[in-house]
Amino acid sequence: MKETVTYIENIEGKILNIDVKADNTFLAITDKKEVVTSTNIFTINGEVHFPIIRELNSKEFLIANLRTKNDNENAFIYDFNGNLKTKFKAGDGIEDIVINAGKIVITYFDEGVFGDDGYNNNGLSIFDFNGNFQFGFNQNQQGLVIHDCYCICKIDDRKIAFYAYDFFNVIELDLNDFTITKLETPNIFEGANAMSKLNNKYIFHSSYYSKNEFFEWNLSNNSVKKIGEYNSTLKGLLNGSFLAFGDSGFTIIETSS
Repeated sequence: MKETVTYIENIEGKILNIDVKADNTFLAITDKKEVVTSTNIFTINGEVHFPIIRELNSKEFLIANLRTKNDNENAFIYDFNGNLKTKFKAGDGIEDIVINAGKIVITYFDEGVFGDDGYNNNGLSIFDFNGNFQFGFNQNQQGLVIHDCYCICKIDDRKIAFYAYDFFNVIELDLNDFTITKLETPNIFEGANAMSKLNNKYIFHSSYYSKNEFFEWNLSNNSVKKIGEYNSTLKGLLNGSFLAFGDSGFTIIETSS
């Protein structure tokens, strides 16, 4: 494995959330409402309560607050001058957000799924870049119901994969036509909270029984092996890589190295 550490200078606050691209450029939000990019720092005036930040494209980015009450708007799209472009209801109990194929894919933990009526009840909901709802997993009646979406990752330029309770199978979802592929999944890494796909393998981090270990699931022969450890909460990126971040920087872990 290979670890690459990046420290972010000249920020006043502590990083609350960060989005890192394959070229190591980044977009972060701090507790001082600073939006920090690889080349710029500016402040926004909007609400920041347990946020997730994601780049939509070269012109706009999203900040979504994990919790909301009374079905209030909790997702905000800004331009890179800090101007608010639009806001929308994203649902309560957000677990993670992936941007892919021109869509915003939002997953939810159990308090959202079983909470007040809203997009959160779907376990996974998809919106366009104007905040318009396009797809909900649970309401789509696929014979599977998400109770708590543990982790999600982008796998190519049109598909995502996720791993959820209580069925604990990997689901691949095509974002162009919303078709679903269910992969019968070994239970050795049951409860994993981060995932990434590398060629014909899925890499998972953490489980109910082993909080720090990486597991490599080879789809060709359905074998699983442990391939290392990392003592941190991680987010899965592309190609077997994972992200960890702290108050003033981030680390990329490449499991293929």
